[in-house]
Amino acid sequence: MYCFTHRFTRESIHREDYASVGRKFSSATISDWYSYCREAVVIFQLDHQEFKGKIGGPGKIVQIDESKFGKRKYNRGRRVEGHWVLRMIEDGSEDLRLEVCPDNVRSAEVLIPLIRKHVQEGTTIRTDFWRAYECLPDYGYTHEKVNHSDPGNPFIAEDGTHKRRLP
Repeated sequence: MYCFTHRFTRESIHREDYASVGRKFSSATISDWYSYCREAVVIFQLDHQEFKGKIGGPGKIVQIDESKFGKRKYNRGRRVEGHWVLRMIEDGSEDLRLEVCPDNVRSAEVLIPLIRKHVQEGTTIRTDFWRAYECLPDYGYTHEKVNHSDPGNPFIAEDGTHKRRLP
């Protein structure tokens, strides 16, 4: 948990002996603890967030991503059973907005109303290439995409600007 709160990378934790018992944590253990910590943060945020108006606006950038929180099925592989959560944060702000996707669906019909609830028109929104975001310009937003699949740098937008990793 210390490493998570201090934003250590998984790779740096795997290289060091943070267990103080003469052996290193496995990659699976590190990933499980990071998942647990992220889920605890999301639960806290959902329980304590108050609607304070919309974030963003003309000249501002809001980064949006969705994540699935839950457990791997049978503790194997990448298949996760859980809930999709939409995360929105304005660059330069700590005002994180979270919404659980109703019925565990992350289609445009679900995501766009959640975005419109929290993000002002005229905002530049950065997302991944998930097709549900394609219609954002139809609602008055400027849409920039980040290719997370690019092994060279998964946090660089198409226009070359940097995307900060969401909490």
